[in-house]
Amino acid sequence: MAYDLAFAEKLPELNPRAPGAANWFGGPGVAEETAFRNSSLQGGYLILAARSLGLDCGPLSGFDRAGVDGAFFKDTTLRSNFICKIGYGIREGLPPRLPRLEFDAACQVLTRAAQRCGPPPLNTGARLLRKAAIPSLTSAPPPRPTILSASSAVWPAKSRA
Repeated sequence: MAYDLAFAEKLPELNPRAPGAANWFGGPGVAEETAFRNSSLQGGYLILAARSLGLDCGPLSGFDRAGVDGAFFKDTTLRSNFICKIGYGIREGLPPRLPRLEFDAACQVLTRAAQRCGPPPLNTGARLLRKAAIPSLTSAPPPRPTILSASSAVWPAKSRA
């Protein structure tokens, strides 16, 4: 799974309703952080799709990224994110699945009052967040559901459809 550091150059074609969208990613590191995060999400979707077709998946990190980038993406704007083995594995001799944390040990359901600050909400309802990601929000959640929406700084009013 790789990401393209120059993805913003394709935004006029991919998002014609937002002229100037490429400028949103011009700050130091913004394009790389955005591309890396989005390629991680798309890689997760690829794994879900492959598994839904009965394929086994083995995502890998901790590899020589510079070596992979040099071998596969030399002289391009692509950079590796992770490697994923996809195929039909051999079931015999596999050890049992490793333990997993209970839901309450790994996640907390947080809610917040609905706040509109941009286009229609991207997602409605309670959101699951890792406790470690937001340690200051581990107290009792507020009583109303969350409605997350993009900031008007990211979605200018004129680009709303």
